[in-house]
Amino acid sequence: MTKAEAQDVLDFWFSDRDDAGEAVFRRAWFDKDDAFDATIRDRFGAT
Repeated sequence: MTKAEAQDVLDFWFSDRDDAGEAVFRRAWFDKDDAFDATIRDRFGAT
């Protein structure tokens, strides 16, 4: 995995931040969602 690929994964998961720069809770982190899972596979499966 390249540094750019790693940054893309981190940005995907933690791009929503509060004023202090901390990651904001995202429901998608904890909910089962087949469509969201497919998006992750399609976007990052090769990574």
